[in-house]
Amino acid sequence: MLIHYYMIPECSYLKDQNYILAPMGTAEGLLRQYDFQQNENGFWYKIPNHQEYEAIMKGWPNYDITFSFDQKPFYKLNSEQPVKFPENPEFQEKSPIANVICIVDLLLLFFAFLFLIALDDDVFLLPAIGLIILSFILTIIIRLRYPENLFGKILFGIDILILICFILAIIEVIIECIQCFNSC
Repeated sequence: MLIHYYMIPECSYLKDQNYILAPMGTAEGLLRQYDFQQNENGFWYKIPNHQEYEAIMKGWPNYDITFSFDQKPFYKLNSEQPVKFPENPEFQEKSPIANVICIVDLLLLFFAFLFLIALDDDVFLLPAIGLIILSFILTIIIRLRYPENLFGKILFGIDILILICFILAIIEVIIECIQCFNSC
């Protein structure tokens, strides 16, 4: 989302901190004229007033907004994704924390299938189902906390396939039970 803030074009909006972030290289005098402040990293930002905030939220994240003196805020459909903090690991595609959780998730699936292969005895069925459910929970946590992580997306697809196979197996068991009762 881009915000054209009066005479300062192509500003960004950081929703988590409620900042309008000025682009690098904008004249300092112009920024001070519009009440922008400089943070410790050298970035210029402005906290929008109530009317500006409402206009930004109305267009968030799909519309670019132009603020001007002679008209109401103007909205234009954009093709960009919302601005994300580059230093925040929550939004990084290759977050080491997300990858560790994904590896643990993959190990849970591996051990669940080892239990299912060793299904000579029904004792291993319950731990296998428990590990698969735990894997589903971890995958959901990964997808919610790290939505851009590719490893998490792949594991989510694998878990969906496992869920489909599990549902088909239940349907098969129900059909077999019905046939068994009908043959008696």
